[in-house]
Amino acid sequence: MSSTTLPKETVQIIDKFDLFQLVHDRIKEIGIDESFFITDVGDVVKKFILWKELFPRIEPDFAIKSNNLPVIASTLAALGAGFDCASHGEITQVLEMGVEPEKIVFAQTVKPIYNIKLAKEKNVFKMTFDNENELYKVKEHFPEAHLLLRLGFSPKSSNKIAFGAKFGCSFETGKDLLKKAKELNLNVKGVAFHIGVGCEEYEIFRKAIEDSSKMFEYGKSLGFNMDVLDIGGGFPGHETKTIREVSKVINESIEQNFPDPSVKIISEPGQFFATHSMTLVVNVHSKAVKLNENGEKIFHYYITDGIYQSFAMKGSGGNNPNPLVVKTLRDTSGDNLKKSVIWGRCCDPNDQVESEILLPELKCGDWLVLEDFGAYRITTSSKFNGFPQHTVFNYIEKEMWDFFMKIKLSNIEVGYHIKK
Repeated sequence: MSSTTLPKETVQIIDKFDLFQLVHDRIKEIGIDESFFITDVGDVVKKFILWKELFPRIEPDFAIKSNNLPVIASTLAALGAGFDCASHGEITQVLEMGVEPEKIVFAQTVKPIYNIKLAKEKNVFKMTFDNENELYKVKEHFPEAHLLLRLGFSPKSSNKIAFGAKFGCSFETGKDLLKKAKELNLNVKGVAFHIGVGCEEYEIFRKAIEDSSKMFEYGKSLGFNMDVLDIGGGFPGHETKTIREVSKVINESIEQNFPDPSVKIISEPGQFFATHSMTLVVNVHSKAVKLNENGEKIFHYYITDGIYQSFAMKGSGGNNPNPLVVKTLRDTSGDNLKKSVIWGRCCDPNDQVESEILLPELKCGDWLVLEDFGAYRITTSSKFNGFPQHTVFNYIEKEMWDFFMKIKLSNIEVGYHIKK
């Protein structure tokens, strides 16, 4: 397959990735007060190397829903990553990048019939399920599919995003579903689970892997050839103590419960690869000072973005579960902080980015720099109120580009032009 049907982006090779200098340069180039993104493609390569260090046995299947830009997705494809897709549109994009169908998991437990038919047409066999009705649909439209039973887990600690209420089944229900799949003469190849986003209860991973092992044994007793385990995603986009502790628990549990190297272990990381790769730059186009009920001055700022664009998942925890960190392009380090509100630019009165935040006093025309904006920003953005999608400027350091070219797969073309 060819990547020629995908839109071609441009990646510029530079000697050093200096974020604030690049921001200054691009503002001069654009000449208007519109938001834009800066992408460090090298960060994606670094994250892939880190993944291999943290999870040496686990194939990363990038959750393309987190960022579908070719500059991100095709870089990972060229490094050998697989892909987690949830729709026929995502499957089509990934296949057009030259990725082989066996490198895709259709990780959606409830699928429209059209999507199942397309998966069959494109030879995408791996797909998840968690209910009996899905088995009947697969039986009718894609009986050869390689099914993964998705188990549900609900950590006691609060996740930023939990999936247990919508996806996954209990262990006992899972056994019943395997029996039904056997009755329908379907092909169950393994087990999947997803703990959720932001879970810090590491031991839940151990239980999930142990239960998956037990379900493997039960499936084998029914005659299924169980050889795929999908441990889901939700891993943070930074190298932190948390991710290293989680990886230790996961690796130990996999070694204990799945010592057979013929069992393929996959995962569905999205924000792990995408978050830190992109920075959003927005303009303060308007300002108002209002008094609150206590007579205090509150500074209201209106930016060239909002909840219908890069902040569409605000409150869900999917893109940035941590408090918003705002950096000003001009030096405000010595300024006093003021109680402030940040508003989006559309006509919806609910378009509020931050209801209460401490900021130095800003001016109309100031630029704000927001790092870690690579996950669930591009893919959730709309053109509501007629506002344009943001321009994206992509860069990679020469040393990292040379390294990438040495380790990339020869049969995958990157989906972008290179500018030196």
